[in-house]
Amino acid sequence: MKKMMERKSLYIFFLSITAIFTYCLGMTDTHILPKWLYTLGVVAVVGMVEGFALLLRKQSETHEKPLLVAKRCRKYWADYDLEPLQGELLIKLERYEEAEHHFLHASRMCPVRFIPLYQLFQLYKNTGCEQKVRQMGETILNKPVKVESAMINGIKANVHRDFKDM
Repeated sequence: MKKMMERKSLYIFFLSITAIFTYCLGMTDTHILPKWLYTLGVVAVVGMVEGFALLLRKQSETHEKPLLVAKRCRKYWADYDLEPLQGELLIKLERYEEAEHHFLHASRMCPVRFIPLYQLFQLYKNTGCEQKVRQMGETILNKPVKVESAMINGIKANVHRDFKDM
């Protein structure tokens, strides 16, 4: 069983590498590889670009370069993780309205997630939008929890504490 899993993983790895090279070389019009393999290449390349944007965010002193990479990636792949990443980078660049747009978009992409709502709550709190802070806080506190976790409990506790301080 273990050998079969290793072979399957190796097979998927080689297919992914082939798909990446196919995508990078622009071999989309030829009939060399099946369409699903080309699609796998697109997914793999976009995932690598997204990872690169995250790495740049950690290493870069300026936040323009990782934001540029994330925006380029977004052209090809609408991904939930890219939206909060762009929002965080825009906050560091003090472009708050654009950051709000990305957090709202992430919230619409995955409505069950608490993190984009909490990021909006923090954004509104830090920019002094008291009415929006109250609105978002109530949304977070009244939102049903699908799966209990320490992160969600922490978010709700922080929002509750911040409400007491207001």
